[in-house]
Formats: sequence, structure tokens, C-alpha cells
Amino acid sequence: MTDRIKRMPTRPINGIPVPLFLAPMCIKEVLEYKPIPGDVFIHTYPKCGSNWMQNIALYIFRKGREVENRQIS
Repeated sequence: MTDRIKRMPTRPINGIPVPLFLAPMCIKEVLEYKPIPGDVFIHTYPKCGSNWMQNIALYIFRKGREVENRQIS
């Protein structure tokens, strides 16, 4: 018995196959993004400290100062 792998339906955007559930406008914005000096990307594996890394980066950029009026929504 052979199992068939179902392929996710896609549409091409700028020659790149993109899943249908992603909005074309969002994909185009991502492809047009140009980083500028000072941009910071925080990369972690899922469930491996993403919030911790964001807070560490925040404190580094603020030179250890607390954020005023920090609201949790």
C-alpha cells in the first residue's frame, strides 16, 4: 500500500509558490522589505525563550532601564 502525500495548494507570487492561506499583500510586503541600519531580528526556536530574548534585547537597547508604563493587555 502506498501513502500519497497531499500537497498544500499554492499560488505563485513573484515566481514563488505561496500557500493560499497567506494574504498576497503580506507576502509582497515581505518581499519588498529593505532592512535599514539599526534593524534587529530576534530569532529563536518555538517555545525556547522568545519572550526572554525580546526582553533581553529591550534591556540592552535601554541600557538596563525599566520601561515606564508597561501595560499587559
